[in-house]
Amino acid sequence: MLVAHISDTHIMAPKEPNERSLERINFFQRCVDDINSLRTIPDVVIHTGDLTDNGLPHEYIVAKDILKSLNVPFFLTPGNRDGSMSMMDSCAEDLNISKNHDSMVYAVNEFSIRLISVDTSSTRGPKGDLSTKKLQKLKNLLDDYRDQPTLLFMHHPPFSISLGDSSYFEYDQPDSIRKFCNLIQNYKQVIGIFCGHIHRTYNTTLGNIEANVMPSIALDLSQERITNKVNLPVYHLHKFYDGLRYETEIRNT
Repeated sequence: MLVAHISDTHIMAPKEPNERSLERINFFQRCVDDINSLRTIPDVVIHTGDLTDNGLPHEYIVAKDILKSLNVPFFLTPGNRDGSMSMMDSCAEDLNISKNHDSMVYAVNEFSIRLISVDTSSTRGPKGDLSTKKLQKLKNLLDDYRDQPTLLFMHHPPFSISLGDSSYFEYDQPDSIRKFCNLIQNYKQVIGIFCGHIHRTYNTTLGNIEANVMPSIALDLSQERITNKVNLPVYHLHKFYDGLRYETEIRNT
């Protein structure tokens, strides 16, 4: 199975388009065009949040127009800039999920590898939230298919993202990360976690689970270190073997 991973497009749609808003639209469209041009087309595209910059209806219209030009299915999880309810209102029908929920924790069961969106957005601010209710929803979904390899995609990385000696977590309540990690360690079918939010590449492991963070497609927001920095938008291609391990290709567009 081949999964294309994009994140942090931060689409803006001001009444009077400016250079930055047009550049972000162009970067996003370039990634979509490159995905469509691949010799081996991905089975699915996942977007790990901050699809829009302000969660406004007209921003979603622009972003969805770009996504709908994909030749493959796509699935979304909300970022702190999107707002869970705003994304649900704008995108639930496109994702074939119910609007009758208070978070976008949902599963996609139609591929050889199962996908689960873990909604980490918070109404309290830009940091992540993994409430007891969200974790219970995740547990219920994981209980349903214990024998099917599963990927979790979420906006806020559920681990320290510090580049120094001390730990740093992008969550209101870091203890919720401990609860999340304790939960997923009970489910051997979870083989990967894919995130965004910090606008730079980061890779780690949670127990035996590999975790991958995508840099921002909106290059004006990039936090990549100089050695990793490129002047073209990038996205990740994850190729899975035997449903158990994967290799990542970084695509420059």
